[in-house]
Amino acid sequence: MNKLLDFFAAVHAPFLHARGYAGTLALLRVLQPVPGERILELGFGTGQTQVELLSRFPALELHGVEKSPRMLAAARRRFRFCGLRPNLLQRYETTLPYPDGYFDAVFCESVLAIVPDAELPGLFAEIHRVLKPGGRLCANESLWREGTAPATIAEINETCLAAFGLVQASGAYPYPADWQRLGENAGFTVRTLQSLEAVSDQPGPMLPGRRWRAALFSRWGWLKKKLWPRFRQQERRLREQEQQFAAYGLYLMGWLLVFDKKEGTT
Repeated sequence: MNKLLDFFAAVHAPFLHARGYAGTLALLRVLQPVPGERILELGFGTGQTQVELLSRFPALELHGVEKSPRMLAAARRRFRFCGLRPNLLQRYETTLPYPDGYFDAVFCESVLAIVPDAELPGLFAEIHRVLKPGGRLCANESLWREGTAPATIAEINETCLAAFGLVQASGAYPYPADWQRLGENAGFTVRTLQSLEAVSDQPGPMLPGRRWRAALFSRWGWLKKKLWPRFRQQERRLREQEQQFAAYGLYLMGWLLVFDKKEGTT
């Protein structure tokens, strides 16, 4: 169990990635879903982006896998609250539980960069395996800013791992060029490496329907965080632990990464 992820699951935290909701909208623009496609979200957290995508493109066959059992439980509750069936959400460990060439697209938000470095090439290979030829992988990931010293990266990651059970970002693949190499080694071609620096942080409107219900589900989690003493204490400890990173200044940057599986490959 990861206490940080368990806390975020308990309070229904949405958009735990670079630029929040605006980052999700930027990701969906490059994902470019087409009605009837079969799409997988890797590491869906509490399920907010799943609801966003199904609200915009109800004809998709949208699957999701998640390692955290409490995140999975929270996402299933969100789906039921929004009137959706959570039957295509499931846990995974190392391999993806799907046959070869099953998906038109795979996407994720702040998942790949916190995978242990030794496991990352294998996960890229698994994503490549489950994609159809011509399929695409779209990711919103926080990477280290150019010029961040390897010693600083190692120091921050060691501190973060001790405090939260997760690293801030990959130490072996710190910069966009490293991710280009990572994708190419797995058999992908690189379509897009785009900084999210210019994306606005303005929240989107609360619209009726499932998206409104999903926002209400998140708001209920926010109220739990404010009203329940246990969650107030957890949040306070989290904020105190985060303060130790302030001395480093800005050291991460959000990136949109789009990789294509070559036609004619398996």
